[in-house]
Amino acid sequence: MLLTLESIEQLTSHVTTFWFTSDKRLRFIAGQYIEITVPHTPMDNRGDKRWMTISSSPSNPRIAITMKFARPPHKSSTYKQAFRALKPGAVLYASDPIGDFVLPKSPFTPLVFMALGIGITPVESMMLALAESGQQRTTHIVHGGRTIEDLVFRDHLENKNISTYTPLLLDPPSEWPGQSGYLTGQRLLDITHNPHAAVEDTLFYMSGPEAPVLAIIDQLYELGIKRHQIAMDYFPGYILP
Repeated sequence: MLLTLESIEQLTSHVTTFWFTSDKRLRFIAGQYIEITVPHTPMDNRGDKRWMTISSSPSNPRIAITMKFARPPHKSSTYKQAFRALKPGAVLYASDPIGDFVLPKSPFTPLVFMALGIGITPVESMMLALAESGQQRTTHIVHGGRTIEDLVFRDHLENKNISTYTPLLLDPPSEWPGQSGYLTGQRLLDITHNPHAAVEDTLFYMSGPEAPVLAIIDQLYELGIKRHQIAMDYFPGYILP
């Protein structure tokens, strides 16, 4: 399919949402992703294609791709640099959506979402879908970032009636009233403990950079969480936000 860039929304100094229209009605399930091709030169060894999670609701006729860019003095890949240089009207080729990092069919399953940095994008799409559907599910979001700027979508995620939202910062400002420090498997369980839901019935959705996501998942296994209770959506080549 063909995507046409309609507008650009700057969320923070290093996170941007790109809004596209499609040449056909895009049907996807909240949490899925598409592969987008951005031809450019010169091009580094990561190529001109990248899988990107859709951060908008499936009911929205427009498609949102929310992307994090490297903070100076670091540089983003040539793919991201080319993406950032796009102007409204640019046309890109994209695949059909795929992925199984989606909500369970049963509305009665307790859900815990752990998102690190820009890993919040699939969670954003799911929460938008839940809010529109009117479903009442037991959900808790833990969003980890280095600074407040990394907590994209915070304003409306913590104002939704569909989920408990707990932000956690590595480098909080002195006046920060919330959680801080590194997230571990045990800490995730402590933060999201629900006396009304059995942990063995809970599904854990883990999204973010590969290394910390896999490390926390291993810790959850050691704490007795079973493999069938965990869904993961990690991306390689990133450090902690």
